Amino acid sequence: MHTFDYHIHTANSPDSDAPVAAVVDGAISAGLTEIAITDHCDFTWPQQDILNPYFDLDKYRDEIRHTREKYRGRINVLFGLELGIRPDLGQVIDEIIDSYKFDFLIGSMHDIMGVDFYVREFLRKRPKKQAYEEYFELLLASIKACDFDVLGHMDYLVRYADYSDPVVHYADFAAGIDAVLRELIALGRGMEINTSGYAYGQNQPHPNFSIIRRFYQLGGEIITIGSDAHSPSRLAQNFNNAVQLVKEAGFTHFATFSEREIKMVKFT
Repeated sequence: MHTFDYHIHTANSPDSDAPVAAVVDGAISAGLTEIAITDHCDFTWPQQDILNPYFDLDKYRDEIRHTREKYRGRINVLFGLELGIRPDLGQVIDEIIDSYKFDFLIGSMHDIMGVDFYVREFLRKRPKKQAYEEYFELLLASIKACDFDVLGHMDYLVRYADYSDPVVHYADFAAGIDAVLRELIALGRGMEINTSGYAYGQNQPHPNFSIIRRFYQLGGEIITIGSDAHSPSRLAQNFNNAVQLVKEAGFTHFATFSEREIKMVKFT
């Protein structure tokens, strides 16, 4: 069993009500040995009743630090963050990163100019080919502008796409996907295998296997596996499926982080 979960939300995220202690206890019960708490840090949400990005990072840091000490010897708890990346947010993100000693940072593009994909406005106004091509163009620009360690749920927008076939087929969007993957590799960054895709009924992780395999083919080495759990019951969900896929793609190691330094660990 893979015992590292690198994408977890707690009550510090506006879309979770799970206390940090309950999450850590749940992780121990699930047999995990290391977790990264990666609560949301997004910056422009018109729907403030749904998600409020402005939480107290000092309080968050102190809570994770206290939790790490409390559970030392039982499980390793990393101080992480899921940054909402956009092409215009590089300076804001740099200021946050410079102010805190994070262990691990996920960069996730959740929105187009402040409107999250779950609202579906962006997708409903465009045919699939146009929407996805624009998405990858903006994702590439966001990667170039913003600092982070691994790219979160690369094909996130398929969760909310109402197209008859919402899947991002590599062959249909090869140029955009390759540009994103090559940029990650050039910058020494990784890609997250996010198992929440199974929870959303897609029968595959984010990104799907064709993209995972292409990342390996292009020379990508850095991958993490995260459940994107917003409650303890979702921790490490479908990890066996994810590990099987990344092995089939050719990967033999996954990445772990400490103060943003990478250590590669062989799959067992």
